[in-house]
Amino acid sequence: MNPRRFATAALAAATLTSVLAACGGSSGSSGSGGNVTLTYWASNQGTSLDNDKQILQPELDRFKAQTGIAVKLEVITDPPGATLMKNGFQVCDATPCEVTATVNETLELSGEKGPLKGKAKVLAQKDQKVTIKLAAPVAAPPKQRMCEVEIDGLKILRPCP
Repeated sequence: MNPRRFATAALAAATLTSVLAACGGSSGSSGSGGNVTLTYWASNQGTSLDNDKQILQPELDRFKAQTGIAVKLEVITDPPGATLMKNGFQVCDATPCEVTATVNETLELSGEKGPLKGKAKVLAQKDQKVTIKLAAPVAAPPKQRMCEVEIDGLKILRPCP
């Protein structure tokens, strides 16, 4: 057998074994059950690393869209260090942090640091950065006190002087 052909076959077998082992094992995540992240390693098949990325990326994107394999969201808050919530559940003690979602999953991310709060709604379609601007809540104007007054024998409520 040609040494180059043997090396290619060995690499393909090793890759297939790794993928099957990764997909067949139990997930270490708690509760979600459906979130799987597949890591793909490719040997240098093209003329350069950039050429490999150019050729492989559309296929990897198509694979992600068809399978619902995980999308990574890098969540940053301004200022950093906020507690991060995903759909009402805490997922991170302090930003910046990474949140995993499935393709086309709708997320409501919210951050809170002391009195500062912020939100972002995201449709996870690709790996991306999400920035949440934290701000102090706007204080409602104080409610005006109403007083009962009588005008021409009719009692009405008016703002107190």
